[in-house]
Amino acid sequence: MNAVLLTIVCTLALLHGWNAMVYNPSRNSNPRSKYNNRPCQRTWNNNGFNIFVQRHILQQRFNRTSRQAWQMYLENERLCNRPLQSFIKKKDEERVVKICNGSGRRVRKNLCISTSTFEIYDVEVNTSSFRVTRITENTTKIIVACDKVGNQCRPVHFEKYVGQKPTRERCHG
Repeated sequence: MNAVLLTIVCTLALLHGWNAMVYNPSRNSNPRSKYNNRPCQRTWNNNGFNIFVQRHILQQRFNRTSRQAWQMYLENERLCNRPLQSFIKKKDEERVVKICNGSGRRVRKNLCISTSTFEIYDVEVNTSSFRVTRITENTTKIIVACDKVGNQCRPVHFEKYVGQKPTRERCHG
């Protein structure tokens, strides 16, 4: 039985590459870090893109100038536990994914910046009372961490843009 299992593991390692099967600590010394050393490397979190979408891509239409509407949205999506949250319109989801796939430029580590601007909603929440205290709409570039999820390079983390400068290196999987 052990010999059969060892044969299967070795065969899969040869067919798919050992890095596809196990985490490679030489890429990142902290396996729970949101920052790989470069864009589009494998991640420990295969659900990272889904979490990113749930936390940062608006899933419903509602009055975005209303604190009460934001309150209901955050409660329905179970997002009241973070004091500052940033959201992007659903129609821009594909553009966000493209940042990781050639249209973005590397900032550092696995962080990539958009070359164009996005409409962003920043929502401040009092986490002790779970109440929306402020809503700000901005048009700005965005920065996302790009990791390989499955076989595709996807955004897995939103980083606040505060004037970071891109390199000439494109982000791509």
